[in-house]
Amino acid sequence: MNEPVIVELVGLPGAGKTTLATRVLDTSADSTGRTGGRALLRTARAARSAPFGFFLRHPAAAAASGGLLAAALLSGPDAVIHAGRLAMWGGHLETLATTDCELLVLDQGAVQQAWSAAHRLGPGGMRRVEPVLRSLLRSSPVQPILVFCDLPPELAWRRVQAREDGRSMLDGMSHERALPLLKTAAPALQGLTERISRDLGLPYLLLDTSEHLDIAAARLRDFLSDATLNPRSSAASLPVG
Repeated sequence: MNEPVIVELVGLPGAGKTTLATRVLDTSADSTGRTGGRALLRTARAARSAPFGFFLRHPAAAAASGGLLAAALLSGPDAVIHAGRLAMWGGHLETLATTDCELLVLDQGAVQQAWSAAHRLGPGGMRRVEPVLRSLLRSSPVQPILVFCDLPPELAWRRVQAREDGRSMLDGMSHERALPLLKTAAPALQGLTERISRDLGLPYLLLDTSEHLDIAAARLRDFLSDATLNPRSSAASLPVG
């Protein structure tokens, strides 16, 4: 069985990650250059099912099984939770690689979880979390393709407001509080994604998701086709505007 192409979508809440993944998977055979295979969207909610959900519900077990380094480097009352979730998304990519499908798209993965942990850890959080993320991805036998979903923070906020509650860290926030957070988070999250891609040699695409997502999906399918058929040419690709 061939390993699936694993894609991690990264971006602000409201960037269109889940919608984009769904559009891409509708034509998965074309996007991977393979035929006859199945595709799978692994959303944050879907990940709560076994075996991934076990580590999400019991982060201490994930820290013990794959995140000892994370537990050692992170501190504070939520350290074990962050360590466990990072271990699940990063240290268990090899489990994802055994999935019986051609294309696996994560609308939340190791990079997104690392940024979330850094935000919740407060000042200096990124300096503590980023080495953990690098270690987990380096130790994984499977390397994802990273795609940063780029859009203006104001548009991300409008999209979050238009959808149901319970799907975002911004739920319940006022405009005055949420928008400055998004404006600060956007360059930090993009910078983290680009550094990880560059330093670990992972294929990377900077994708504009501010327009109709069908356009973004078509562009992502083209990129995945090239990355799959010509892996060396995109292993350290520069962002495409």
